[in-house]
Amino acid sequence: WHLRTGAWMVEHGQIPHVDPFSLTRAGAPWTNFEWLYQLGVYGLHAAGGLSLVVLGHAALALIGFAGALRAVAPGTSASARALAGALAASTQFLYAFARPQAVTAALTGVYLALLGERQRMTAARAALVVGLQVLWVNCHGGYVFGLLLLILWAVERSRVDGWAPEERRREAGRAWALVLAAAAATLANPYGFHLLTHGVTELRSSYAAERIVEWRATFALPPAYAAPHVLTVFALGLV
Repeated sequence: WHLRTGAWMVEHGQIPHVDPFSLTRAGAPWTNFEWLYQLGVYGLHAAGGLSLVVLGHAALALIGFAGALRAVAPGTSASARALAGALAASTQFLYAFARPQAVTAALTGVYLALLGERQRMTAARAALVVGLQVLWVNCHGGYVFGLLLLILWAVERSRVDGWAPEERRREAGRAWALVLAAAAATLANPYGFHLLTHGVTELRSSYAAERIVEWRATFALPPAYAAPHVLTVFALGLV
């Protein structure tokens, strides 16, 4: 479906605003917020077939895994690092499929790596974060996790030990400015603010909640799906 949508966009030179494939809802409005991912996966398939699609998604999983490991506090013991790595790896089976959430898995790791270091945020790194936020919002609805990580990082910047009060206030101001810039960057999509409201509407849909497993609350998931979420909490506790 994602692959065929990417092919449709290449053939027609536009993003579909109605579903061209549905039988029961043919012609119904469609907010295709994963359009950039679909173009990317179509490009991989055109260049190397399904084998390259699989390799590309494996690479995304590895990026997320490597970013999570890099974010582990430098003073953490080797055993804790190994445990964090094992837990992070155990969660990847939900995101290593050839689906858009692989982008969220990769960029979550990249954000953890970029924001996990105690050094000051440079202008180049800030621009990279904003650019990645634009990429994320056009690939998968998990872009909200990027904003959440930025907010948590900004809070942490306001409480860093070892900095003079004036320096801490200055760094905190820069951190919150980056949060606002990243939030504004989420509007850089074909649907503008409607994409944000569309996401809320979809999450509140009982129809979607009943049929999309990963949208259910953790306590309502089957054990095979719930276990990685629980393990993720422990892994984050080691970061």
